[in-house]
Amino acid sequence: MKPKPPLVSGLSPRLQIFHDLQSLFATYPQQACLYLSAQNRDEWMVLIRSQGKGQLYDFEQYFDRIEKRDAYNRGNFERLLKEVRPHRDRFGGCIDFFTPVTREGRCEGFLMSGSFREKCWTAEEIRGRWKEISGAEGSDLNPDFVRFARTALDLPVLDEVGLEGYGKLLGLLARWLAGEEEAGMLEEIGRLGREVFAPRLPHPYWVDWTLGIDKFNARGGKIPALFQWEREEMGITRPPTVVAALMPQPSGPRGGLVSELCRARLFQHETFLAARKYPETAAGPLGDYGCLLLFSPKPGVPAAQARLDVRDQLQAFRKEMEKKFKTTVLAGVGSIQPNGGDLVRSYRDAVAGLHLAVQSGQNPSFVVATEGEREGVPTAGLRASMREMADALTRASQGRLAIARDKFVRQVLFASHGQSETVRHHFLSALHILLERFEARSGVSLGAARTLGDDLADRVAQARNLPDLMSSFTGALEALERYQEKPREAVAAARVEEVLKDLESEPGKNWKLSGLCKRTGMSAPTFLKWFKKLTGTGFGPYLRRARLTKAKQMLQEGHLTLDRIALECGFNSASYFIQAFKRTQGTSPRKYKGTK
Repeated sequence: MKPKPPLVSGLSPRLQIFHDLQSLFATYPQQACLYLSAQNRDEWMVLIRSQGKGQLYDFEQYFDRIEKRDAYNRGNFERLLKEVRPHRDRFGGCIDFFTPVTREGRCEGFLMSGSFREKCWTAEEIRGRWKEISGAEGSDLNPDFVRFARTALDLPVLDEVGLEGYGKLLGLLARWLAGEEEAGMLEEIGRLGREVFAPRLPHPYWVDWTLGIDKFNARGGKIPALFQWEREEMGITRPPTVVAALMPQPSGPRGGLVSELCRARLFQHETFLAARKYPETAAGPLGDYGCLLLFSPKPGVPAAQARLDVRDQLQAFRKEMEKKFKTTVLAGVGSIQPNGGDLVRSYRDAVAGLHLAVQSGQNPSFVVATEGEREGVPTAGLRASMREMADALTRASQGRLAIARDKFVRQVLFASHGQSETVRHHFLSALHILLERFEARSGVSLGAARTLGDDLADRVAQARNLPDLMSSFTGALEALERYQEKPREAVAAARVEEVLKDLESEPGKNWKLSGLCKRTGMSAPTFLKWFKKLTGTGFGPYLRRARLTKAKQMLQEGHLTLDRIALECGFNSASYFIQAFKRTQGTSPRKYKGTK
């Protein structure tokens, strides 16, 4: 990813126009543009490829729901032939563009491009569209549904001005295909990029390139200068010098994965648009849960004043977002890097600060790494902090454990540079040491302690992203504290965990609630309370999910009949199994088997 020049030397004017058209399509809308002849509509030509993203019609094809889209496309092509003017239409909650390619007033072919959204998807809209396509309810446990949701959330969101601008961009491409190469085309393409798309859609690589997250593809130089296209498209006049990381604080019960993805996508979209209104400010996404802000306080002011300026600007931004989302916005602010020479350091500080704000509740968290943290915390330092946590747990000292935990978390965040898998590794290592101490000193039986420990470690291992990792690790430490103080709770939880293991290993057995209550020595209300506390769901839904998981594994073996699978997995009949499978997985067992 290199700085783009305004012109490519050696190209003819006609090729230069196509080069700029292609560059603009690929940079901002990032949607495919297809051409087909008016005489032969069976042959489609991809003029502009989508940038590595799936399309919703891929799912329509898989579930044999493509007929409606085909009819929709045919109707729009007939309209183009009749009216010979561009238009847009809606299908499945999205907007598509249809533009005629004309020569001497006659329609020679069609351009089709999309899809776009006028506003961010809600989880309810995604689930509704999924049911229309697959015939099944959307489940966060279904990887196909989650993939569908991510594909939908990748669609660009444009307001009316942006949609009109995209129509003009397609019009320019249609004129070029018809043989026109007016001198004003290059200026119009540039204007659309600067004034229409750059203020509404994030640049695909500018934030990472500017931060230097990838050292092999960074801006380079200790005092980077802005290129002209950056000034025009990013809306800034000087290099950023400080980074802030933000995320909305979860409120109420934790939602499902798709609900959280929709919430984060909306937050990132609104943050990007809001940042354009602030001077010398740019925004970009932070994973699938937050966003980054890049600031540039006035040059030449004392460091203390620069920090105050950044704080005031961030506070104003946070208040705007909190008013819009009606929840607290957590933030971490990195160190100020004069002239933006080492912005990756400020980025790492900001990400660490955000998650320390999540941990401590101090918001916003202004973080400046120590010299040792900047270089990466040595392994010996991390091991020492692990031992401090273990000693505090052994002594049942909540205050000491909280202090040791906060110190360890800070070290991990800096040592890992905010990379979630590295954080996960350190958290699991620490949890292993803590569990050994818990087994030895808690007074809980060895079997119960190990059962609980396996469950806590699994939660950390399966956490979705960095905020989830922080929450899972903190929750594991709180559980160990609680179980150490109240061994009876630990025994009850361990008994239910043993039941869960058996349900997972043999879901097809004829499990009875009364028998499980007798086995654990609990009344039905007590057992169900602990069951939901540990799994987050009820006994019936949990067992059905376990049975379907085993059924999918057996389908992959390839040689078993549906009757045998239904019997082995605890379904009353093959027909009931097929219905349950379709309802939750969105396809039949036979089709699922054929794709593996």
